Amino acid sequence: MGILVLFKDNIYDVVADEHLDELIAEHRIIGFHRSTEWVQIGRDPLRSAKTEYRAKERRSDSKSRETASSH
Repeated sequence: MGILVLFKDNIYDVVADEHLDELIAEHRIIGFHRSTEWVQIGRDPLRSAKTEYRAKERRSDSKSRETASSH
């Protein structure tokens, strides 16, 4: 699937979504279009693939719960 991007030379183009992070990291684009809005690099928050999930794990092994509740 392609993503509409705006390059620094004010040219719009559609790029493969796997290239978006590279274009952002290389500061080659001004922004890109998400499904519902334009995102301006440097102004709007971006997702980072390098962030870790830091919240407390809420899932547990269901078998452990069943064993504990049956005794």
